[in-house]
This record gives sequence, structure tokens and C-alpha cells, in this order.
Amino acid sequence: MDLHDFLTLQRRSLPRPHSDRPDYRHFIRGTMVLRRATQQAPKVIALDGDDDMTFNDTSSRVPKRARETIELDEDDEFIKTFSLIDLTDDDGLDGPDYIREATPHFLRDSNPNVPYGYRQINSAQSEFAGTIKTEECYELTDGDFLLVKQILERSSKREVSLRGILLRRSRRVNDMLPKKTNEVCMIMKAESNTNSQPSIEDCLVSRPRTAVLTKRTLICTNRPFPDHSFRGVEFYPNLDTAAELGVLVCRWKYVEFYDATDCKIKEQMLCRLNEGEGNSAKVVAEVMLSRMWRKEELNDVSKNEKKTRPDADTIDLVSDDEEEDMIEVRHVRQNIYSYGDICAGAGGVSTGAVQAGLKLSFLLDHWPDACETLRLNFVRTGHCRSDQILYASIHDFCTGQIPHRLANRLFRVDILHISFPCQPHSAVHTIPGKDDDANIAAGYSVIPILQKCKPRIVTFEQTSGIVTHRGGYHFRALIHQLTVAGYSARWRIVNMAQYGNVQARKRLIIIAAGPGEVLPPFPAPTHGPPGSGLKPYTTIGDILGKVPRHIAPHMQAHTPKPHGFPYDPQQPLKSAITCDGGKSDVHPNGTRSFNMRELSMLQSFPPTHDFSGTMTSIRKQCGNAVPSCFAKLMFEEITESLSKRDREVANWKPEVIALD
Repeated sequence: MDLHDFLTLQRRSLPRPHSDRPDYRHFIRGTMVLRRATQQAPKVIALDGDDDMTFNDTSSRVPKRARETIELDEDDEFIKTFSLIDLTDDDGLDGPDYIREATPHFLRDSNPNVPYGYRQINSAQSEFAGTIKTEECYELTDGDFLLVKQILERSSKREVSLRGILLRRSRRVNDMLPKKTNEVCMIMKAESNTNSQPSIEDCLVSRPRTAVLTKRTLICTNRPFPDHSFRGVEFYPNLDTAAELGVLVCRWKYVEFYDATDCKIKEQMLCRLNEGEGNSAKVVAEVMLSRMWRKEELNDVSKNEKKTRPDADTIDLVSDDEEEDMIEVRHVRQNIYSYGDICAGAGGVSTGAVQAGLKLSFLLDHWPDACETLRLNFVRTGHCRSDQILYASIHDFCTGQIPHRLANRLFRVDILHISFPCQPHSAVHTIPGKDDDANIAAGYSVIPILQKCKPRIVTFEQTSGIVTHRGGYHFRALIHQLTVAGYSARWRIVNMAQYGNVQARKRLIIIAAGPGEVLPPFPAPTHGPPGSGLKPYTTIGDILGKVPRHIAPHMQAHTPKPHGFPYDPQQPLKSAITCDGGKSDVHPNGTRSFNMRELSMLQSFPPTHDFSGTMTSIRKQCGNAVPSCFAKLMFEEITESLSKRDREVANWKPEVIALD
């Protein structure tokens, strides 16, 4: 019996791995249950037979009803919606501001400290893998892998525990990474109050010695696929054999940030390994990765620096030693970064970008009223030209159907923001809309957009419902597109009230960084409850006190409320405002709705922000906007990260290889 047959026999004799999350795959092989918001029986979706897929199930209760089976390519009906306009959606004050709950098993596995009563030893014996040593990788019985960092022994009972870095095949990381054979990802957990880039050594997990199956070869690298993989180097008769015997390559780490006080997962991150986290002989300089992605010549002087002399480490054999010393001068570019906005709407995010000091390159939207609003506020003020406001669809943008004499220069930006249509993914979307298919399809255009714009940093805003709607399928597909393009990403559900917005609007925010770039953190909250040391939450009265006395006639439009009652304005806006009114769209005097100027300022637009269109159109523009108070803080954090990175790049020198 050879090694391959032995390992196959051992794997088949092992029990199915236990998971702390419900696994619906035991109903039908290669299927999963899709839970609906309605009271209908759940349907079973036929998958492609990949048993290694995992899902973030939101409930452990499985209804005992008949299930019908549908194919993946069938156009399933979407959850219905009412005609609501944001400050609307699913953004109530009492909505969740976390991604999911952390299980007791999750928290037990998150302790970075050595358990009490254990001592560290150099090696241990395993039934199947022989001698276990540190800095070696071992396959586990549940299909994961462990890069052993510590071997601990409990003296009283002779128990041996292995502590190390947990790795998982990429095809099992919630469908967010490309499914490539023998590509693995580090699985890490860190407290939400720790560093935004936690150390690998602080995220070790424990596994019993009996969980070890066999030793595997592992390479950690920041190089892109397929560098250092078994392909082209080792030959195996089929992929199954390669998966069991071939070299494993780790290029990614997946981190979940949890709050130990309330046992909630607050933030998640899927990030490429950096130069310092890979094997020393298997990595490449981050600067080279960035320049290769943005197609900058490696031997050219960067636009961020200029040199007036050769590198200090090089020797000019023909130079005169008695010549006067030359002074090296490096010019790092000023921190003015270019910005593009896709689905810009009325310009909420773009307003925050301007306030953060970014230079507008282009703003795109497919709504005439929104484009005219953008012209009123950014062209008239000199922040951009009229031809930089693009009235076009995402399809036209991706397929190059936008004629522009400066198209190539215009679209290449440092920072890009995208707010794909969110209505189909909202929890309150219960009536199918005529544009649902087009809106969903727009979310699958990430890769062509990135290839066109080559942004160093890209941000996304979406309804928080996309994380769980339809099992989170469209959300995972969005992250998958980013990782295919080589972008690292972090995401969390942001409570906008913590950043100065009058309403606790909870939105999913994604920040992604291109190859070779540093992934910026989220900005720290600026507002909080009493005793937090932060500014108090913004109230309706705070906003109305800043409304100018002279308002343009069309911005004075409002709806009478003859049966309303006055209320105290010294409180946050508690609920959504709909396009046809609603209980929240009431001025504190109780006699009318908010007028358009008040409504726009409640969404953190500045008092000078003008709008084009009817009252209904302006309400919709305000409701669909991202609060500029948060956008400003986010872009300030991003520009600070880019500036720090540019200073490092300015001092970077390529390695000089001496030839004999």
C-alpha cells in the first residue's frame, strides 16, 4: 500500500468534521437550504457538488416542510418591497450593527494565551504523522491545516496540545476566494479593539495531537497565483492526488474581529499576505506588486518621487572620486489624490471626498436629476468640469461606450467609490421591481471597473441586508470579485450616528486595497453615548439650528401635516422617511413635513448643497445618499494611509544584484 492509498483509507474512516454552525448539506448531497423571509416552505438549491463549500447560516432551525428543488440558473423571485426611499430601507435605530453572533466555540478558540498548567516542549509523537515539530504544517482530520508554532504538554495528564496558525482550503472560505487546488488561507480571530492588522502570532488556535493526520509542505507568499504552486513543477495524475500530496500555497488571511463583551462579530477582513508574512525567499516587494498592477515600469522613476543622483548603494566605475559630493533630493508628491464616483447620486460621498481634500476626476450616474445636481454643486464651485459629470450606465462605462477625449487619464484614479443599486438586497424589498435584474447585474461588474480605473483604494456602500439576503450570495460574490482582482478587503456594518449623522443609518461599508497597497482601517467613531468620551449624538435640533434663514423657493417645498403633534427636537431621528411622508417626516412643530433643505441637512448635506428636480425627486436623492459626514472621515483615514505608504515608497530602493 503506497502513501496515497494509506491517506485515502484514513480519510474515509474518519467521521465527518463537527461544525459549530448548522450544516444543511446532510439533507441532499451538494445542496443547501435557502431560507425565505416569507412563510413559504424553503427551497433547496442544487449546487455543483462541491462538498467543501461553507455557508454563513443565520438560523439553526430547519422547517420540516416539503422542499422543492430549483437550479442555480433559475431566476428565483426576489423578496418584495414597498416604495420606500432612504433615510429608509432597513436602517432603523434598533437594527443590528454587527455581522453575526460569535458562538461559544468561536470564543474558546480565540484565546491567544498559553493555557494554565501547560508547559512548552520541542516535539511530540503522532499516530499518523510521526514526530510533530514547530514551524511545520500538518493536515488535520477535519480537512483544515495547522502551521505549528507551539507544542504544549499538560504535566499532570500528559496531554499534548498544538498551537499554531489555522489554514483552510480557499474553496472553503465562504466562496469569497478563487477555488484553486492547494491554495489555502489563514483563518484568524482578533478582538475588535485590537490593531486593524493583527499579528499572526497573536491569532494562534489550539488543536489536540490526535487531530493530526499527516505532514504537508506549505509556502507562504505575497506573489500572485500561480507562482510557487505545484503547477508546472510537480506532476500528478489528477487533481485529487495533487490535493493530497502537492505543495500548499498560502497567499491570503481571513480575519474576524469580535467584541468579547457582547459576543458579536463586528468586522471581517480578507487580506493578502504582506512581504513580512511570507517565506523570505518566496516574496516580492510590495512596491513591485503595485506597479505591476497599475502597469508602471519598474525601472522608471515613480510619479511619487524624483531622483537627481544614482542610488547610494550603486558605484559608478567611471566617476571622478575627487568630484564634489552630489546631494540626493527626493520629491514626494503632495497628498492630492484623484477620486472617481460610480453611482454618485446627489453627491453625498463626493461631498465628503471634497471635504477630505480629494480631487474629483469623474462622477457617473444614470439619473438625469442626479447628474444635474452634481453639476450644480461641483462644476459651479470649480471642483470639476462639466464633461467630468458622466450621464451613463455602468454597462456603458465598462464596455467603453462613453466617448471622452481624456477617457484614459480621467478614469485612472487613486480612490474610487461605488454605490451599486441596493434595493434588490434590502430586507424590506418585497415587491419585484422592473429594474431588479439590471440592478443585481450591476453588482457583478466589479472586475471590469477595476481593470478600467486601476484604483489604489476602492470603497463600496450597500444596504446591510445584502449580508444575509438570499443567504448572502450576492455579498460573497462581490468580495469574490475583489479577491480575483487581487484586492484585499475589510467590511463592517457602520452605524452612521457614531460619525455625526442624525439618524442611526446602518450601512455595509467595504474598503479594499489594490495589490501592493496597505489596507486602511475604518475611522474611529466620533460620537457616542454619555460617558464614552466622545461627542454626544447629533439631534434633530442640532441640525435645524444650522438651517439658513434664506432658502431657495424650490427647497422650501414641504407637505402639510394638519393632524400632527409637536415633539422635542433634542433627539436623533428615530425612523425612516418615505417618499409619500410617514410618521418620521414631521417637523418638530407638528404642522408640516421637513422641507427639502431641512431634509438634505438631516442627511448631512451642507446647507449650500443645491438640488435639481421635483420635491419627490429631491426626497429620493437625499434618501439614497451616503452621509457625507462619514465619507469625509473615511477618506481622511484613507488619504493618511496612502500618504504614509507613499513616503515609504519614496525611500524604497530595489535590490541590487551583483553579477560575477
